[in-house]
Amino acid sequence: MRTIQASLLLSAALLSMSGTATAQLYEADLEIAAGVTASNNPQLSATGNAGAVLGEVRLEPSLVRRTPRSTVELLGRIYHREYSRLYNSETGGSADLRSTTQLSERLSINGGAQYSQQLAVDAFDQVTAAIDPRSLRIIKAANLGGALALSERSSMTANASVSQHRFRRSEVLQGYDTVGAGIGYMRTLSPTLSVGANAQLSFQDYGPAGSSRVASLYGTANYRLDEHTTATGGLGGEWISIGRSSLPQGGEGGDYLLFGSNASLCRARLRMNLCVNGNVSAGATGFGQLQRQTSVGVSYDYRASERTSYTAGANYNRASSIGDTQFNPVFGANESISFFSMRAGVERRLTRSLNLAGFGGYNQRSGFGTADAFFVGTELRWNWGRHNGRN
Repeated sequence: MRTIQASLLLSAALLSMSGTATAQLYEADLEIAAGVTASNNPQLSATGNAGAVLGEVRLEPSLVRRTPRSTVELLGRIYHREYSRLYNSETGGSADLRSTTQLSERLSINGGAQYSQQLAVDAFDQVTAAIDPRSLRIIKAANLGGALALSERSSMTANASVSQHRFRRSEVLQGYDTVGAGIGYMRTLSPTLSVGANAQLSFQDYGPAGSSRVASLYGTANYRLDEHTTATGGLGGEWISIGRSSLPQGGEGGDYLLFGSNASLCRARLRMNLCVNGNVSAGATGFGQLQRQTSVGVSYDYRASERTSYTAGANYNRASSIGDTQFNPVFGANESISFFSMRAGVERRLTRSLNLAGFGGYNQRSGFGTADAFFVGTELRWNWGRHNGRN
């Protein structure tokens, strides 16, 4: 896809701009983890007797370069997984390149490029796991953005992005490409309240399954309830145009005007962080066209001591057809699919570089085959880091 290639080149050019400053700090880190997990249904199979024990080895390297006016980050992740029965071994990972540069007191720019390959069931924040949890999801993406301070109280932002989504080992999921851009405005009314507006335009291409366009306009607000608690939200409309599919039994498409919203409430203290968020909007799911998506999530972490910390979280995602646009012949129009996941864990620092973690949780999918799974596991993590300064 030429658009993605061009955006990757632009991102690379942006990254190279951050090397103009002389004072530099390099930070290199590596985490190596090995663990074992037991589950009664690790890949959410719709058949019985699907339990297995899996072992996983994971490497997560990172490299960060900082200067007085810029930051460049290169983050990596690779894993290999073996199962005791029924399932084939899995290898996947991701790479993420990010950059931010302060060009002047008022203007900053940012850019990035991402690649990821993972099982759909591991992407607990995506409804794709409810459609075909054993499929392999591959994403290539790039983005550019900027922020301009118009005054002490007001600012503008702009962004552009492209992405390519492909699915392997699936007869149901369909690959698609996206291109999007947007602008935003925010004004501070008081020390606790800021309001603004955000406009976005995006295009989705599903090949023979058709294409779509979404134009959205949201009013936004950020409000600080107290020293530790912040609420953000957006409310607006989405103008959606869906083209007719050329596939057999394809949907007729059409134009739609839908309500959209998002909100989050976060509380951060010295030892505790809690966030609750929700979103209602149109989005691509790999099922051949746009779908109406609703998501709710909560995350919590607590550092009980210098050596012990606890985490917990849950996510619910639901997607349903928009009008008569569902082309897939094995899934009826106006049906809905959902995926729910929750997880809790504890981590204990054994030495300066060695941690031991334990975790457990529950996954459930419904709407396109129904299945659920409990899992419990333990993991040993070793960390190495080195920081060097250079002028």
